[in-house]
Amino acid sequence: LNEKTSVLLVRPRGWHLDEDHITVNGRVVSGALFDFAMYFFHNTSELLKQGSGPYFYLPKLESHLEARLWNDVFVAAQGYIGMPQGTIRATVLLETITAAFEMDEILYELREHSTGLNCGRWDYIFSYIKKLKTHSDRVLPDRSEVTMEAPFMTAYVKRLIYTCHRRGAHAMGGMAAQIPIKNDSAANERAIAGVH
Repeated sequence: LNEKTSVLLVRPRGWHLDEDHITVNGRVVSGALFDFAMYFFHNTSELLKQGSGPYFYLPKLESHLEARLWNDVFVAAQGYIGMPQGTIRATVLLETITAAFEMDEILYELREHSTGLNCGRWDYIFSYIKKLKTHSDRVLPDRSEVTMEAPFMTAYVKRLIYTCHRRGAHAMGGMAAQIPIKNDSAANERAIAGVH
């Protein structure tokens, strides 16, 4: 690797997924815990020597209780190796409609480990559809037609920004998958102009 590299945020699996290849007392382990432990215990010492730290990007949270569970994991792991609390930092990928109603609580539960919240457009739209599918007044057009200008998407983004700024956390937008466009500078400029 180069001497100076980008900061790495590791995305463990969601709480709903298992690691089928590892068992403890005959039971498979949580994929989220396995991913966290493998990265944390094998890399933290070197990351700290380099002036960085163990940073995580937490997906698929449904509620503040899952954020509390992550916080408990972080506290236990830091305590186990004698690391100051708050060394682990985490950004929550807010991509479920249920979590959108618990932004304050999620930030509170992660406390000193929280970096901020990040919008997850496509999974948020899927969660909206999944939770509200029986409500005829909530039917959406084809997902390609559901832009960030849709009122419920605008409300989601504005609420995330408002909540983060009020709580001193970072509010981050989702990825812009359409850029960069290599070998076509005009198309690349148009794509960049379309990102807000």
